[in-house]
Amino acid sequence: MLWMMIVAVAVSWAQMALIHRFGSRKLSYRRFFVTDRVYEGDRAELAEIIENAKPLPVPWVRFETNVDASLHFDSMQEVNVNRGGELFQYHKSLFSLQPYTRIRRVHGLTCRRRGIFRMQSVAVTYGDLLGLRSSTRSLPTEAKLIVYPRLLSDAELPPSAVRLMGELTVRRWIVEDPFEFAGIRPYRDGDPMNRIHWKASSRQEEWLVHKRDYTADLRLMMLLNVEVSEGMWRDVSDPERIETGIRIAATLATRVTGAGLAVGFAHNAERDGGEPVRLQPEAGVIGRDAILAEMAGIAMRCRLPFYEMLREEADLALAAPSRDRTDYVLVTCEVSGQMSSQIDRLRQAGHRVEVLEIPQATPEREGIGHDTVAV
Repeated sequence: MLWMMIVAVAVSWAQMALIHRFGSRKLSYRRFFVTDRVYEGDRAELAEIIENAKPLPVPWVRFETNVDASLHFDSMQEVNVNRGGELFQYHKSLFSLQPYTRIRRVHGLTCRRRGIFRMQSVAVTYGDLLGLRSSTRSLPTEAKLIVYPRLLSDAELPPSAVRLMGELTVRRWIVEDPFEFAGIRPYRDGDPMNRIHWKASSRQEEWLVHKRDYTADLRLMMLLNVEVSEGMWRDVSDPERIETGIRIAATLATRVTGAGLAVGFAHNAERDGGEPVRLQPEAGVIGRDAILAEMAGIAMRCRLPFYEMLREEADLALAAPSRDRTDYVLVTCEVSGQMSSQIDRLRQAGHRVEVLEIPQATPEREGIGHDTVAV
């Protein structure tokens, strides 16, 4: 019995020493989101890849990290998620790794709110078979998920927003662009001779003219005001109402860029993960994604009064009167006297300004509110 106890102790000590010294060698962990851009309310997938590329097994290894509480995991069977309050949750995965083993797990989760979510490190704890000793170290990981604001349906939008989107889309198709060709069409009375496609006409034995695409010169600049009232200081006093405004602006940007218009965006809020940027008007998917990503990072903290941002826009417009004409859409809760004076300056520079009021949320239906305010 004594020799058996001595051998057991020796074996236990040996396996503990081996795991402690060599357990972390050639042990790798990688984590990423399968799709790194989704909309609020959509599902995302978080993938984990763990590899033990050595002949020594690791009896147990645990990976722990903090995850934002708005990312709700679909299943709790394979992971241990401890709620740490309303802001974050504790995500824990436990594995047993055989020699030369690679494990890939995918966790489904639901994105409950917009935002930019980063998982930059993970705590790795490994130990021997009997749990006599454990070691912990931190590994850098870069898993980033951008959750766009939820897009609203026509029933959720204010009537003024629906009407404004219709007006902007219709104006897109009024004027033909002389530099954009979309094919050929039969000749109609009134078509000038310089538009005749001579080669196609000779082949088809009928008069054919160049068909031109429509102009995309209409430029739209959206400005979002996160101030609920003129006297508000830094922290947003009504976050739900501002979230409604962000969703309205996101829906407007998505539909208008889809119609071929160039859209820009700016706001007076702070931004999670970096400084806010003023996005110049740009058309297509690239312009839309840039705007939605900027909206995803908006924090509920005011950076500067909205009338000061309007003053900067007006100074820029008046300093360059020959600049392309721009339609401004101001998404705001109210229009103060200082804002009205800067709006007048923008109009004096030849730009059109529309004010879209953010409606109060109602129990019956969110998003239905007042019409466009004429200033």
